[in-house]
Amino acid sequence: KGAFYFFEKPIFNDLERFFTIVRQAIKAYEMERELDSLRREVSEKYSFPNIVGNHPKMLEIFEMIRRVAQTDTTILIQGESGTGKDLVAKTIHYNSLRKDKPLITINCGALTETLLTSELFGHSKGAFTGAVKDTIGRFQAADGGTVILDEIGEIPLHLQKTLLRVIEEKEFERVGDSRPIQVDVRIISTTNRDLAEEVKRGNFRKDLYYRLSVVPIKIPPLRERVSDIPLLVNHFIKKYSKGRPSIKISPEVMDRLIKFSWPGNVRELANVIQQMMVLSRDATITLHDLPPQFFTKGETPPSMEGKVDLPQIVSEIERKWILTKLEEADWNQEKAAKLLGMTRKMLVNRMNKYHIKRAKIKTQKQPIWH
Repeated sequence: KGAFYFFEKPIFNDLERFFTIVRQAIKAYEMERELDSLRREVSEKYSFPNIVGNHPKMLEIFEMIRRVAQTDTTILIQGESGTGKDLVAKTIHYNSLRKDKPLITINCGALTETLLTSELFGHSKGAFTGAVKDTIGRFQAADGGTVILDEIGEIPLHLQKTLLRVIEEKEFERVGDSRPIQVDVRIISTTNRDLAEEVKRGNFRKDLYYRLSVVPIKIPPLRERVSDIPLLVNHFIKKYSKGRPSIKISPEVMDRLIKFSWPGNVRELANVIQQMMVLSRDATITLHDLPPQFFTKGETPPSMEGKVDLPQIVSEIERKWILTKLEEADWNQEKAAKLLGMTRKMLVNRMNKYHIKRAKIKTQKQPIWH
């Protein structure tokens, strides 16, 4: 990749500087390797095989994604909560010509109107109380890349006009500054609302709706593609196994999963599979492991045979759940505690209680140069 630095002979006149530069070169090389590894990881995570489905509606969506990924057109992804809108949006970005540029996601429903304006477009020093310095917004941070407007239907009307200008003229002003800022971003929007209906009600600008939905993608709810459930179940079992012994699903459980209405869609299915894998005591998930919502009112969930030691079962469940979240957080205790909804101190106490320790993996150091 070319030279990192050069020295004039003799180098022994300034050995301290020589070794400083060598250390910097090694650090830069290691950071570049780590960055390459992260790029590969992201590329694999948002590759087409991770959007699972063989249903005709999903096959149409796969074809649409392939075609629009190589363009810069605005895209509107619609679907119920949990259908996978975010996954589709990010897959489009990471398979586009902008894949090596920034990807910024903005949750339009998570911020107040005042904060949303500053978050999107930035603000100048003194624009409002607490604005102690110039701050760039998400659009400027994403210059050259992609902005995902999550739940675009939540954006207030007065901001919709500004957003329309960004799309049409590719420029905006920071809060407290009248100077226009040029920006080059691709916009992908997601919503669980019927925006056409919101336009009729006067809650959403018609001109903005048409600009955002040049290419509309409608993701069907899981109940409309039940033939994909077995594929999704196998996908999530592989995803959550992480080197553990393979787990199977009994035919009775699969039948219940297929017949369930899935109001939370694919996200709910993923959570149910993960929960059953954590709580199951056997290599095969049976009706014993199904959550209560899978049984009708007059139906009693099967009970475990023999005498049950409830405290022991609860402790085992908690231990498995803590291990699962530690692995998800790559054994970062702060992150794992946040996932578990507890403090780091509480997590450490429970790890000591259940004798949870990370297994030591022996690794052989590889030389930096060959």
